[in-house]
Amino acid sequence: MAGRSDYQIPEKPRPKPEIQVRPDEHMTIMTRNTSLIDLCEANDPLAWTEFLHRYGEMLVSFARQVGLSDREASDVAKATILAFGDALRDHNDIAEQSRVRIKQLLRDIARKRVLAVSRHDSSDGSSSARVWIGQAHIGNSVREEAMFDLEWQRACLRRAMDMVRAEVGDQTMSAFEQYVLRRQPVGEVAQDLNTTPTEVYVAKTRVLRRIQASLVVIQAEE
Repeated sequence: MAGRSDYQIPEKPRPKPEIQVRPDEHMTIMTRNTSLIDLCEANDPLAWTEFLHRYGEMLVSFARQVGLSDREASDVAKATILAFGDALRDHNDIAEQSRVRIKQLLRDIARKRVLAVSRHDSSDGSSSARVWIGQAHIGNSVREEAMFDLEWQRACLRRAMDMVRAEVGDQTMSAFEQYVLRRQPVGEVAQDLNTTPTEVYVAKTRVLRRIQASLVVIQAEE
């Protein structure tokens, strides 16, 4: 049965288990934008929860990068997702477009929301220096698109990590996170996990390959 890989980094006293590679489950219903958008259009609450998890943090980060405060960034993210939902309900062609251009649609909506917030700040006299300094960012489509693309890539990487985390053993993922992400010495990681440096290297290679495969699937959804 396809599912989470049973492979674990073996501890020193144990014999090395045979590597078991099971079919990827990346194309399940909740990991494809096509199915996710269909479910969102049908107002499925679980689909919207997944949509918020997938894109909410990314939208907040984007708004912060262009100069908005934490509160404003959170408001922009919420308004963007609500506007996207309204678009799904009000326009029959949005669901079809979003299958192949969800990134562009979210980016366009988010940029409009950011611009609206900055203009509101200017009109009521509450704007701070960052609104004026932010002229290089807010309203500058090239800079904004570059910032959005960077946050999108980070979100894709986080999603790929989540997908891989669900596939490999906990100890394999721990070895990868400690050695690659936290940059701990390989000997220290091996000792902490009661395994060998060789197995830490194996975990690194295994997880990186799965992340790369996951990113291919995710990026194909854009």
